[in-house]
Amino acid sequence: METATPHSVHSSHACPSEAVERLELPAELRIVTVGAIREELLAALLRAGELTVNLGRVTSCDTAGLQVLVAARKSAERMGKTMRCVAIPAVVSQFAEDLGISFEGDAHGA
Repeated sequence: METATPHSVHSSHACPSEAVERLELPAELRIVTVGAIREELLAALLRAGELTVNLGRVTSCDTAGLQVLVAARKSAERMGKTMRCVAIPAVVSQFAEDLGISFEGDAHGA
């Protein structure tokens, strides 16, 4: 069984506010996994000025999963930082669209 812990890949620059953090989410972006995902998203935002979240491995998503992404993006904005999602699978983008949530400006996967 796959662990629900996100995988963080760090890329540092001279100044932490310029650092880019990359985070790869697990296959399940659901209520049972969002606690750990939320903590890692917030920690990554504190470490770097920019966060790239790779959703390429996500195969299932519920409203709690989308909510944690929306909340993290709002936190990033309040902190004056950038968060973007990449490799957004159809299962996530379609569900988000159905709920009126946009990933505009982010990179969608196949």
